Amino acid sequence: MADPSVQPEQERGRSPTPASDGTDDIKLRRDDEKALQRALKAIQNKRRVADLHRQIEAERKALNEGVPVPTMTGTIRPRSDISATIAPAPKQTRRNGSDSEDDSRLLVKDPKTYEGKNQGELDTFTLDCERVFRTRSSQYKKMWRRADYAEAWIIPELAKSWNLKVERRRDDYRTWSNLKDYLQNDLRPKSLRAKDACSKWLQASQHQNQTVRSFVNYIDQLEKDLPPIPEDMKRLRLMCAFRPEIVLAIEQQADIPETREGLITLAINIEGAHKGQQTANPPYA
Repeated sequence: MADPSVQPEQERGRSPTPASDGTDDIKLRRDDEKALQRALKAIQNKRRVADLHRQIEAERKALNEGVPVPTMTGTIRPRSDISATIAPAPKQTRRNGSDSEDDSRLLVKDPKTYEGKNQGELDTFTLDCERVFRTRSSQYKKMWRRADYAEAWIIPELAKSWNLKVERRRDDYRTWSNLKDYLQNDLRPKSLRAKDACSKWLQASQHQNQTVRSFVNYIDQLEKDLPPIPEDMKRLRLMCAFRPEIVLAIEQQADIPETREGLITLAINIEGAHKGQQTANPPYA
């Protein structure tokens, strides 16, 4: 019988192996699962974009040939220059508990394909998309659905680079707000837009036939591309930029408004009073 105190030669000098509790295996499985989930999301995004592009090409081909083509999967209805979408307005329940108001049907046109030509084209494209989102609010409640809808109406080159940008970031980067920023930066980088806006802001002055409200809207649009400006500076810039007769009338006031909104209201009232005087005493009379 072998002596149990004598160990085999291959076992002598070997330290005992500690028992594993399975923690490392669980961590590895979790890491693998997360990696697979990320890969699955990327594939799903590519498939969705490919479906949208196929849908657009099919509708464009049908439009050129005059043959109607049913829409593919998804919520996107491709553009037709001669068609529009009829969308029912949501019901609004009255507070007094009476029956809800009758449904109204609004004519909502899809936007034209955005080609990245100039700022005016981008402004029009943005307004058209947001009009669709307001009218079909229940359909485009989620921000990624809005981004997908707008993406279907930009040229393939821009759509491809936008999707590459989304893939480099994260999946929740796909929003309408981020897509608008991307299109704006593609048209002109933010730093150059700030330079252009600053130059126009400093040189701006109200034209003779321009209303106060129209001029203020123009200034507001410029200030969106500028760094934060103190409210007092905005108020003083407006006061210097109004037409000379309006500035003179403001300076003759006993109490000049200390806020920008108050100054705008006063300028509108002065403008209205001047128009009333011109109507009562026309220059050709």
